[in-house]
Amino acid sequence: MPSLVGSEMCIRDSYYGCVKTQTYQVEQYPIIVITSNVTELSCPDSGDAQIEIEASGGNAVLATDYTYSWVKDGDPFPINAPSTNTDLVGLDSGVFIVTVSDQSTTAPNKAACVVKDTLTVNYLAGFQVAEVITPAACQGGSTSAISVEISGGTAPYTQQWKLGGVFVGNGTTRDNLIDGTYQLIITDVNNCTSAAGDFDYAVSAPTTCLLYTSDAADDSLR
Repeated sequence: MPSLVGSEMCIRDSYYGCVKTQTYQVEQYPIIVITSNVTELSCPDSGDAQIEIEASGGNAVLATDYTYSWVKDGDPFPINAPSTNTDLVGLDSGVFIVTVSDQSTTAPNKAACVVKDTLTVNYLAGFQVAEVITPAACQGGSTSAISVEISGGTAPYTQQWKLGGVFVGNGTTRDNLIDGTYQLIITDVNNCTSAAGDFDYAVSAPTTCLLYTSDAADDSLR
């Protein structure tokens, strides 16, 4: 509802000494205020972010008294079910700008009030793995090892290792490995899981033994 602002105007006739005071009341509507809440992506490719807004103030009583328009990353963003003008669901990352207008009044030269708000759904990086594979020293050995460092998603992570579809252990380091292709499955704190085949690592021992000798042993053979 508008507030009433009082104003008095004094008109004096200097010739006759007459004074007339006229009181006016001016309607002043409160500004439009947008309150908002952003629910971020739970997984990198989940497309489940959400934006909720509520407008108040201006020349409006009900939520339906406002008009809304949305832009995402600089382009018009159409509102399709199940989303509504005030509740956007199933979103990916991006910068969203909402424009809210109230109703115009019957007062002369009174257009609708317009406000904008910018809301951001943050990008969530997918899983990334930096690995170090250490082969066994000799052919047919079972002392190969894999060590991984994980980023992306939302830490902390759990790891599952499989060989030929059979679970062989957890953790970021596996050692005493036989030859084969090891599959790493990563799950983060939001229960987001890497897909099968995202992180496969082939381990194989060399075809010949790798012999290591000390300098002292070399000197004794000269």
